[in-house]
Amino acid sequence: MWFDILKYNKRIALSRSSKLEKKTYSQHIMHKPKGLWYAFSLGKEESSWLNWLYAEMPHWLEKYDYFLEIDVSSANIIKISTEEELSDFDNKYQNTDRDTYDNDLTYTYSRLSIDWRKVAQDYDGMELTNYETLLRSLGGRHGSWIDIWDIDSGCIWNTNAIKVVKVKPIEERHQKRGRLRAEADGWI
Repeated sequence: MWFDILKYNKRIALSRSSKLEKKTYSQHIMHKPKGLWYAFSLGKEESSWLNWLYAEMPHWLEKYDYFLEIDVSSANIIKISTEEELSDFDNKYQNTDRDTYDNDLTYTYSRLSIDWRKVAQDYDGMELTNYETLLRSLGGRHGSWIDIWDIDSGCIWNTNAIKVVKVKPIEERHQKRGRLRAEADGWI
């Protein structure tokens, strides 16, 4: 059954094409890196990407045509799932220079942002799992870059290091449900 592509621990990305665009995305000092974003689950309730899409970004379902299951095993990925890993990452890559943050960030957020250019020198991408626990561990330190990470997910900025395992067209019913929700919420 095609729904097997949606099982947990599969890495699923949205795409306009059934083929992966091979490229390296340039990085900046921001909260999130630029690249091919993916999630680990579309059906697992507590971290369901499909549920999150319906609730938060329903219009995305209309603008993409495919689910891509990707294999990142040959990519050099930093994985963060514990408070210690998060702290180590922050200490190494956090933006500390008030004058070098990108123009669209206020200073409060910029000093808690990541210099993704430095991360990209060391890795092809990153994965953040255990998101809810990590967010709670911050103890109210709002403005941290993981505040807007949303769910357990990953981002690959060097797509030359990964491959597509399976391709599934997004069913029209999902696109229609997303469009109806987006219209109701005023997104479109």
